[in-house]
Order: sequence, then C-alpha cells, then structure tokens
Amino acid sequence: MKNWSRPGVLYSLVILIFISVTVWVHLAAGFTFPVPWPDEAVFVQQAISFQQHNSLYTPNLSETRHILWMPPGYMVLLGGLFKIFGSSLFTARFISLVMIIGSFVLFAWILRAHPARFHFLFLAGLLYLNRYFVITANVARMEPLLILGIVAALALLYEGRPGTALAALLALPLIHPNGLYFLCAGSVFLLFQNFTLKEPLRIRRSDKWILALVLVLISGYAVYAGLHWSDFLRDMGYQFVRKGRRNLIAPFQTPANLAFLCIATVAMIVALMRKEKKLILLGLFALSFWFINKVGQEMWYQVFDAIAFFLLTIVVIELLNPARKTIIYTLLTLLSVYAGIQLQMIERIKGFPDSIRWWGMRFPAHVEYFNAGDATKIRNLLVKHQVGDTLLRAMVYPSGDALFLQELEGKVLRTIYVAQDTSVFPVQDHDLYLVHLSRYTPLGWDWSYLPWVLEDAKIDTSDKRNLLFERDGTEQWYYRFDDSTPGSPTPQQGQHHTID
Repeated sequence: MKNWSRPGVLYSLVILIFISVTVWVHLAAGFTFPVPWPDEAVFVQQAISFQQHNSLYTPNLSETRHILWMPPGYMVLLGGLFKIFGSSLFTARFISLVMIIGSFVLFAWILRAHPARFHFLFLAGLLYLNRYFVITANVARMEPLLILGIVAALALLYEGRPGTALAALLALPLIHPNGLYFLCAGSVFLLFQNFTLKEPLRIRRSDKWILALVLVLISGYAVYAGLHWSDFLRDMGYQFVRKGRRNLIAPFQTPANLAFLCIATVAMIVALMRKEKKLILLGLFALSFWFINKVGQEMWYQVFDAIAFFLLTIVVIELLNPARKTIIYTLLTLLSVYAGIQLQMIERIKGFPDSIRWWGMRFPAHVEYFNAGDATKIRNLLVKHQVGDTLLRAMVYPSGDALFLQELEGKVLRTIYVAQDTSVFPVQDHDLYLVHLSRYTPLGWDWSYLPWVLEDAKIDTSDKRNLLFERDGTEQWYYRFDDSTPGSPTPQQGQHHTID
C-alpha cells in the first residue's frame, strides 16, 4: 500500500502529465521537425530487409554487398518490431518516441525514493521537452535505443545489480560505438565499488545467463563482420577517416565546455572524498554523456549534452545540500531551471512548441510536408510511363522521402534507391529522378546539398517541363527520366504535369 500513498500517486500523476505533453509535442512535430533524414532512409531500409528476409542485406543500398557502417542492434530490433506493427517512417519514429519515454520513466524510477524526487522529476520533465529530445524522439536513428539502454544500465547500477548492469553495458556497443563510453564508466564505477568501498560484486545466477546471452550476441556480430571482413574494414575506415578530419581539441576550449569540465571535476573530487557512491556513479555517466558530442561532433549528439547537464545538476545540488533541506532543494532547482533556459537546455514557455527551431527546421505551419495526394500524383506519373509490366527504379531526393513511397514498391516501382554517399554505397542504375523542394528544407541544404542534387538529376527548376506538381506554393516535386539507363521510358517533351 506504500506505493499507493498520496505522494506516490501524485508522483505517478506528474510522470503521466509529462508523458502526455511529450506525445502531444511529438505528434505536432510531424514530418518537419525533423524532415525525413538520409540516415533514416538507410537504417529503416535495413530494418525492412530484416523484417522481410531476416537479413541485413539490403539491395536498396547495395546489390553486391552487405552494409556494415554501423552495428546491427538497432536495425535488427526495429526490423523485429516491424514484423509486429508493420513498417513505415511513422512507425519507426513512434518507436523512437516510446524509447525516449521509457528512458524518462527509468529516470523517474531511479529517483522515486529521493527526498527531492519531485524537484528532480520537474527538472527532468522540462529537459525532456527541449528541442534536442523532441528531435531525438522523432527520428529513426540509434540514439533513442542507446539512451534507453544507458539509463537502464544506470538504473541497475544505482539499485545494486552489477551483473545485469554489466550485461547491459556490454550490449551497448551493439547499438552504437558510443556505448563504449558507458562501458568504461560502468567498469570504473564497479572497480571503485569493489576496491575502494570494499563492496564485493555479487553476480546472481540469472545475471550469468544474461551475460552469456550478451556474449553470444557479441560473438554473432563478430562472426557476421568476419564473414564480410573486407566490407567491414571499408565501412569502418570510412567512419574513422570522416571523423578523424575534425578538430578534436576545439570543442574542449569553449568557455561553456571548460566550465562544465571544471564543475564536473570539482564535483567528482568532492564526491570521492565523501565516498558518495551514487553521486560518483551519476558523475561518471554525466561525463560520458558529455564526451560523446565533444569527440563525435554530430548534430544528433546534442541530446547527450542535455542528459549530461541533468545528471551533473543532480550531483551538484546533492553536494550543495548535504542536510537535504527542502527549501534549499527548491532554490537550487529553480536556479538550475534558469541556467537551463540560458543554455537552451530548457525551452521558454512562450509559443511552445511552435517557437522551437533546430538547424532551421520547425514545426509544420498548416502545410504538410507530404500527404496522400502527393503519393497519388507520383504513382500516376509512374503508371503513365510504365512500359508493359516493367517496373521502374527511382532515385529520390531527399533520400528520406523515399520512405513515403515504400507502398509503391512491387506495384509500380521495382525498388527505390535511397543511398547517396558513394564512399559506402555503390552507385546503382535507376530510371527516374524525383526531387522534392520544400519550405521546410533544413539550414544549409539550399547551398550545400540542393545544387549537386539538381546537377546530378540534370533538372533546371526554372524550366517547368520537369515540374510534376506544386502544392501550397512551396512544396514542389520535380522529375526526370534517366535516358542513360537502358530501357528507361522517355517522357513526352514539353509535357507539364503541374497540379494546383
């Protein structure tokens, strides 16, 4: 009955309120925050291959080899869920939302018995509604699953389950290489617990079975990579070369990052001196989250900074309030909220969520990015230019938009070629270019991405002969049949397909 006490019911109610707002914001974000991303086209296509054939071999990416540029954990899990719920971009993104909500619930569970649980829950709820979490919960990438796995491992360590926690930490690199940071952090904590605090690790029999299962999965991945060793080396080399070109020192030299590092270092020293086991654990994970974006320097990694801020804030508040006085918790939490707003970790209420921006992307403003009418017009184009029973192969720009046309495959489309980076994905023949121009184009695409797309497709936007249709004044779809591909249909010159 203790769990159903009045504070417990109120705590659960606050959790449900934040979850409800999160779902509302996710649905409002639609397909413009973010727009369908090229990465999603690759990951979802691999998941669809696993759904349909129990294999990660994906002809839409390469007809000659397997693609091994990322660990397979996310694609295999997503493909397994596709077997149950069906495959679509909406489904993939909604699964990301569920994972992010799951990590929030785990944080709430970790803090459930803490005297300041309402303060920290309020802070976590606000952080989970910031732009980085909204984006992460609305994109089919590995970060939501990785975050869920990390927080699950943190919860297990926090609750004194080192065996299961170690299994979870070992499994993280199967989702993303960034999981290695937390495997190191967890290992350091277990060593500290065993040798400094003299608390021997107690691994239960059930933990051993879980560890054995994870080791089998790791072995399976090793065998999979070994069977395609040259492809694995090529793809890993691409990743390391790409990231090795970046300045790895500069991110550590900014005032904000230096301040974070100094505060974290002082907090860890104080926690170590006091032998505050749980604060040391939170501090180690905060530093691991923080390092990801400093080393990786990817736009999608900004969410890790928000989690690092949250965990370090808890550590600092705890160290500044050893007497655990409610008034001090309240003041420090309010100060943290103010700092979060200034650092853009917490969004301002005015105009939320339509006011938030990220890399030029925003929430849809009464104009859909893609709708059923668009799909019908594209289908009609394909049917009109189909020669006999021969199905067409399309190259779609942006490649993430190809996921909207998935239902056409096998009917009027032979397949959709969704990969663009020829450093990893071999060039493939195609019959048709489809190019989508939108008011929701992300920052930088107009000058860095679109020009070479139009050059590759040989489409001149000033020539309306290649305009399939225009909707709402800005949503334009251009097309051109590739005459260089043997057997490609040739459209009637001068034909204009614009549909208002």
